[in-house]
Amino acid sequence: FNSAVFREFEHFARSENLDLLGESNIFIAVGEKTRSYLQRKKIPLRRVFIRVGDYGTPDKTKEIADFLISGYLGGAWDKVIVFSTNFITALNQKVGERQIFPVSIEDLKKSALEIIPERGRFSEMRGEMLAFFQNDMPSDYIIEPSPEFVFTALAQYLLEMRVYHLILEANASEHAARRVAMKSASDNAEELAGDLTLAYNKSRQASITQEISEIAAGVEALR
Repeated sequence: FNSAVFREFEHFARSENLDLLGESNIFIAVGEKTRSYLQRKKIPLRRVFIRVGDYGTPDKTKEIADFLISGYLGGAWDKVIVFSTNFITALNQKVGERQIFPVSIEDLKKSALEIIPERGRFSEMRGEMLAFFQNDMPSDYIIEPSPEFVFTALAQYLLEMRVYHLILEANASEHAARRVAMKSASDNAEELAGDLTLAYNKSRQASITQEISEIAAGVEALR
């Protein structure tokens, strides 16, 4: 499960010719597995977040969002890309990269469509969401107390929810992967138990048949 995320990161690094050991890029680890992977690769870490999403509340992930926002607004980095797993179905989890900063309409559209399931309950909202992004929005608004105040607050909340959503998707994907792995292990164990039972019964039947044959041969010899 984790290796798939790391492979996606390595593929992106090769395609973009990223300098993983230099100072031109900054790397942040979320989780013990990610920290161990980056340390093993000798990639310098700016920050590590551990056990931030185990309980699935926005308060646990707000620290990550605040760190990313403050670094972007302060000029520490001009782009933020996250590598994580997106939950599609219980049997399908898709690994990909998502751009958090800078914010664009296409990124918002991608995030919105990732939240809505492709099949099942609420899947009909995908069509409504696509229609929303395709329509031309009105250009005249009255915003109180001011556009700057409102959009600053909305942008902060939007980024916090995007990070929170990424953590929830990763947690759901991990639980689904664990469930599938345990089901496969249980199915294999049941199949192995069935094979062993069949082998035992065949061996027992052969032993009984041999004993009957020996008894019959002894009786015949006495006659």
